[in-house]
Formats: sequence, structure tokens, C-alpha cells
Amino acid sequence: MIADYANGVRASLDLCMFAEAGRNEQEIVAVGSLGKAETSLPGDGQVYVGRRSDRVVTPHLATMDASVAHAGFHFGASFIEVAKFCEAVRDGRPPEVGVRDGLWSVVIGAAAHRSIDEQRSVLISEYALDRND
Repeated sequence: MIADYANGVRASLDLCMFAEAGRNEQEIVAVGSLGKAETSLPGDGQVYVGRRSDRVVTPHLATMDASVAHAGFHFGASFIEVAKFCEAVRDGRPPEVGVRDGLWSVVIGAAAHRSIDEQRSVLISEYALDRND
């Protein structure tokens, strides 16, 4: 999926639901005008940050949340999300991720599928939502 934003920023997401058999279950890369940051899971526990200006790549130690009892699928993300949601309910707080976040996630996914099916760029405005939805 490629998302082009009004301010000129472009984001892309490549997702394979059957990546478990590879060296890394997840590979996360962010590329910008100044350089690139990348890491992988399970990986070596490092986030590598590279600068375009001098092509130097520096490793930074990434720490694992100690509350993750068992990494499991999504390397603990599902465990952490559910635990934080339950904590918010118990404490009477709103959850970190709400219905609006879920709605936008579904809209972006639907737009990506429409783009594939129809072989064209799809505007989020085609879904009759605005920034306040």
C-alpha cells in the first residue's frame, strides 16, 4: 500500500501474513529525506539509523517491555494492546486506541484493497469521512 499525503509525505506498507518462515518475522523500515531507520523482529535488538549526508549507520539498543510475559505472535504487541485496554477499563480511563483509530484503520485498508482491485489511486474522501470522523 502506498499513501500520499497532502503535505507531500509518502508512506508505504508491505504486509505478508505468511512471513514466519523467514529470518525475521517483521522488518520495519522508515525512510526520510535525512536517512533511514530500520529494525527487525526477532532480530538482534538494535535499531539501525543511517544518515544520507555521510552514509554512517549507527546501531541503537532497543529495549523490550519487561511486562511481556510471552512474545508470541506480533512479538508481544497483541499482548500489550489487550493488557493496556483491560487496564484502562479497570481504571475508568479511555483506551489509548479508540473507535476513531479503528475506523481510520479500516478505511485505509479498504482503500488499499479498492486500489488493488481497480488498479488506480484511491482518495480517502471517497469514503465520505472528514478529519473529524
